[in-house]
Amino acid sequence: MRTRQAQLLRVMILFCIWFLSSAGLCEGSTNEFQGFDRFAVNGTSWVPMVDGNAYFRDAFVGGLTLISNAADGEEWGASVVRPDGTFLYWYPIRFYASYQGKSNCFVCSSWQYPICGSNSILMRWYTDVQCWPIGVWKLNFWNNGVAFATPQFTLLPQVPGVEAISQGGRGTPYDSICRGPLDSKGRRTDVPCSTTYPDPWTISARGCALVSAAMVLRYHGVTTGMDGKQVTPENLNTWLIEQRDGYDSKGKLNC
Repeated sequence: MRTRQAQLLRVMILFCIWFLSSAGLCEGSTNEFQGFDRFAVNGTSWVPMVDGNAYFRDAFVGGLTLISNAADGEEWGASVVRPDGTFLYWYPIRFYASYQGKSNCFVCSSWQYPICGSNSILMRWYTDVQCWPIGVWKLNFWNNGVAFATPQFTLLPQVPGVEAISQGGRGTPYDSICRGPLDSKGRRTDVPCSTTYPDPWTISARGCALVSAAMVLRYHGVTTGMDGKQVTPENLNTWLIEQRDGYDSKGKLNC
């Protein structure tokens, strides 16, 4: 009877070992999420993400996982749920103690070659984020089907809502310059306003930088100018005319 019980107990133990192993709960590896990094469109290298935020200028975001002491046959994968509910799944990677004559290899079907020589690896699971929906991106990293990290980051919008100011239809004279004669290439010249040339340029015709400057000021919360007047293209134009170095001789903003 005791022999029968011992046999049943041994079978149960072997079954538990198999079950735990298949669930990834008794593998030898350790898995650690080490944070996000991002790669800006105008950048030259990956930089650590701060406060869990990615920005409109970021081309890619990567999640870093450190896999240590991998066991033969183990598998890892990752997925992400975007703010609009769409999914992205990375190709899983698998570890082999021996692979095509080499030892300790990490293999992925999307890689041209396996990475061999160590049972530890730092993985960057990256995705493009530019032009994708803003909001919270939720990631899931798993080992043998069991999640070991579920981090998230927030993709911020390009800019907060800002009031758009139209340049069109603004007939206020721009600076103190008027439409002069045509040059040798048929281009209209800028001349000081006079009885000879009394037709002034308008904000609608020449005030692109002026209107943009007004929007930039208002975006940063500057709604009242140094003259105490509301920041508008017309008021900013008047203030610049009154300054010795507001406009240059060609009517350009003297930046």
